[in-house]
Formats: sequence, C-alpha cells, structure tokens
Amino acid sequence: STAPLWGKSGTHPSMASALNLEDGDTASPVLVIADDDVKAHADWFTGVQALPKVVPGQALKLRWNEAYSTGMGDPLSAVYERPPAATYRFVVENLSLAGVPLGSRSVVSVKVPTPYWRNVWFWLACAVFVSGLSIFSGRFLIRNRINRHLRQAQLIADERLRIARDLHDDLGTRLSHISLLGAYAESNSPDPDARASFGQITAMSRELIGALSETVWMLNPKNNQLETLVDYLCRLVSDLCRLAEIRCRIDAMSVTENVSITHAFRHNVSLAVKEIVNNALKHSSASEIRMTIIVEGRLLKITVVDNGVGMTPEARKSGLGLESISQRMKSVRGKCTMTPIDDGGLNISLEVPIL
Repeated sequence: STAPLWGKSGTHPSMASALNLEDGDTASPVLVIADDDVKAHADWFTGVQALPKVVPGQALKLRWNEAYSTGMGDPLSAVYERPPAATYRFVVENLSLAGVPLGSRSVVSVKVPTPYWRNVWFWLACAVFVSGLSIFSGRFLIRNRINRHLRQAQLIADERLRIARDLHDDLGTRLSHISLLGAYAESNSPDPDARASFGQITAMSRELIGALSETVWMLNPKNNQLETLVDYLCRLVSDLCRLAEIRCRIDAMSVTENVSITHAFRHNVSLAVKEIVNNALKHSSASEIRMTIIVEGRLLKITVVDNGVGMTPEARKSGLGLESISQRMKSVRGKCTMTPIDDGGLNISLEVPIL
C-alpha cells in the first residue's frame, strides 16, 4: 500500500501543524489545528496517489487514525442554574491532545450569597419599617384627633363666650332696669303694702342679677385660670357672709403662676364651695365662717370651718347637701371630708387635683 499524503487547506492554513508523539520505539505523527482566529479556519486533508492493483480473491484494507481537539474559539462558559447558597471551588485542568491530565489546574472560588429575603437583617429591617410606619400612622391619627377635639373645644368656648355676653348685655341690663324701677316705686309709693311688694321685687331682681353674674362667670372661658377661680371664691364667700351679716375670715394663698384649669374643674369647685357656705349659713347658726385656700404642688385644698352647732341629727338626716358636693368632687377626681369640731362647729375640706 501507499502511505497517504496529508495536506493543509482552509482560509488560514498556517493554523494547522504536525507533531510527533513518542510511543515506545515508534513515533506517531499527530496532526494539530490551533484555531486562534475565530474569523478563519484550517483543515487537514488526505488523499491516495495511486491505488494498488487488486485481483479477484484479494482484499483491500485501508487504515488511518484521527484525533480531534477543540480549538481556541469563542470563550467557553459553564452555566449552573440556581445553586444553593454556599461557597464553591471551580477547577479548570489542562489536558494533552490525547486527553491525559497535564497536572496543572486553575481554581476559582465562587460564593453564592443567600437571597436577601432569607437573611435575618432583611426581616429585622421589615419589622423596624413596619413598626415605624405604625408609630407614624398612630401619631398622625392621634394628632388629627387631638386637633379635632381642640377645634371642637374652641367652638364650644366661643359659643359659651357668646352666650355669656348676650346674657350680660341683654338680661343683665333688663334686670338692672327692673331693680331700679322697683327701688324708685318703693321709695315713692304712699301705700305700705305696695312699698313692701316693690321691695320684694327689688330684692328678687338683685338676687337674679347676682345669679346671672355667677352664670356669666361660669360660662366665660376666659376665667379658666386658677388665680381667677381663687379670686372668685374669695369674693363669693365674702358676699354671702355679708348678706347673712356674719363674720368672714378668708386666708387664700396668692397664686402667682399662670395655671390653666378646665371648665368642669372651675364649675364643680365653685358650686361645691357655694353649697358648703350656704349650708353653714342656713343650718349651723354660726356667727363666723373661716375659709382657707392653699395650693400644694398640683393639689388644691379648700377648707371651710364654722363655729355653729355642728352636725345635728336633723342635719344628718337632710344630708346638708353633702351628697351633691361629694358627687361634684368625684367628677373632678377630688374628695370631700367632713370633720365635727369638739367645741362646736364643722370642718369641711375639699382636695382637688389641678387638671
């Protein structure tokens, strides 16, 4: 047989070369294509120059060896879809043309991170965000509710002020006019019975004027100050004792700090003190009433003491209006204490926290 002849072809034949591998005592030719140009190619081809003559009864046997290798073309890539979170070692090992490891390798460490939604910090951040959003929303709603209540309170205060002004300007003027007319008729009427009737009209008119003044004072929101309340109580008790013609001693602590109070606080405290003094004037037969007003921290203490007959059985039966006084104190979180005095008289104290 004739040995085949190998030749180079392609658009870049120089990429084809021949190597001789030692295999024992013989050398085997190895045809190699080093494809280092992705835009060109090289080929090895073979042909037989002359075929041997074959006669009938003879066999023709052709034999050759081929080797294939991947050239240096496009970059190779290895794709691993969704590997678990861990640290991996990617190993690249060099092989000979015959597939035998050459003992050299490259190792690349690859870390697949844990998805962010599986990290503890992610859920902590979500919890902090949700908590902050909840707190912000809660404060926003509470602030809106407080502002709405403040607007409603301001509307109520403005309406009370309007009513107080109307009462003072309209009813107060008319009652004063009736009182003046009654006093004029009383002094100029020749009939004793008519003068007595006109005197009653004048007295009732003055009482109504006083009651109207108290009502106007109660309604006026500008009086929601502790100092104003203390001044009003001193004036109220002094006027009641003067009309009853008994002695009155008042020891009131001066309030220099501007302390705001609620309408309910002012209303219930003033009416409770008025009820206590009226009961003492009507039932105690006292010749003197002493009132003490002090402020200790955020606590208002009012003490009313008379030198009358004390708590008689009839007074105990009637209750002296203490039930209503106790209810008024409870409505402002205060308390009322009644203590009989050994030598006669009664000590009633009120303690109310300043709201």
